[in-house]
Amino acid sequence: MAYQNPFLAKMVKPFVPLVLFAKYKVNIWAIKPVKEIKKLGNRPALLMHTRADSQVPFSNFERIISHSPSHVETFVREGDIHFITENFTDPEKDTEYAMEILNFLEKHFSGQ
Repeated sequence: MAYQNPFLAKMVKPFVPLVLFAKYKVNIWAIKPVKEIKKLGNRPALLMHTRADSQVPFSNFERIISHSPSHVETFVREGDIHFITENFTDPEKDTEYAMEILNFLEKHFSGQ
């Protein structure tokens, strides 16, 4: 399982919007995922989440999916794995995760 430090995450969290704005000119407070997903058009997308994520509720994922185009694919894992993969630093070692990504890429981007 990937290392998680809740204390460090809480300390860094308030600075994430500031860094995103300073570096990328992105105002995350103005972005609404349920509206943004509608802009996807016919482009392929794979959305991933874990059912018991302690940092982002599964209901957020469900709400985004309910607003997404019908072709959007999903990958749902059991447990509380915020970064989806059980091996964040070496995701290829997480066979289930790696195969999901590779299959998605093969399906939509092979031969291009």
